[in-house]
Amino acid sequence: MAKTQAAQNRTDVVVDALTTPTEQTVAHPDGTFTRTVNAEPARMQTATGWQDISTDLVQATVNGQAVLKPRMTPVDVTLARGGSTQMASVDDKRGHVVKQSWPFDPLPEPVVSGNTATYASVLPGVDLIQVSHKTGVSQVLKIATAEAAKDPRVVQMRIFLDAQNATVQAEPGGGLSATGTDTGKAELRTAMGQWWDSSQPGASASDPGGPGITRPFSLTLGNENGKQTQVLGMSEILSLPNLRFPLYVDPDWSTARASYLYVEGVRLFVWEGCSR
Repeated sequence: MAKTQAAQNRTDVVVDALTTPTEQTVAHPDGTFTRTVNAEPARMQTATGWQDISTDLVQATVNGQAVLKPRMTPVDVTLARGGSTQMASVDDKRGHVVKQSWPFDPLPEPVVSGNTATYASVLPGVDLIQVSHKTGVSQVLKIATAEAAKDPRVVQMRIFLDAQNATVQAEPGGGLSATGTDTGKAELRTAMGQWWDSSQPGASASDPGGPGITRPFSLTLGNENGKQTQVLGMSEILSLPNLRFPLYVDPDWSTARASYLYVEGVRLFVWEGCSR
């Protein structure tokens, strides 16, 4: 038992039988237990046991192609390492995949920091920033100036989609979903996109700054040369007055079955089986 091991070895011992993706119980040498509850998955079960989830990007090779992948996540996310128009793919590990491709020139090699890959100057004055998350991937377009925002390619921004074992369709709320051809259920989803400008102090590609307020914009389905496109409702953003640049535009794709509130872990202390 973990309690006995903790007392004998004078060290904390994880109670494996009580471990879940969101909960972990630790036995302490003094006979007490600590139960930590996370509102989103903090670990995942693998062939070698429980492993902490890490969204940090590492270099990998898939089918002979150099890519970036998060170190350990429940969803199989793949990001491009440049040299082609491939952007990202999200695989729910149940056979449903959505791949995204950039509609213009091949992407440059990105600068990687933690869970973020930054592709500089994909258009004049525009950076593409891809961020790996526990349940998917987000792309942020950083539009540096009002002049860059006038580029027709920005105004008509879209991303090519390729779904495998799934059908992408528009949702009434302004997002997109990929319905499994085998399940008939939404397996991958992007809700309405979010955008923010630099009107708040500290605004960046990862943080709206200030009170953290973002604004929604619609995502719709299009078709170009027989390929589906994810069309960003840029006119909803660029038509507004008094925009402060840089401007940040953020659509994302994630698993539809995981919707977690991002809250730091809550620690519940237990004494001899009785909460206090």
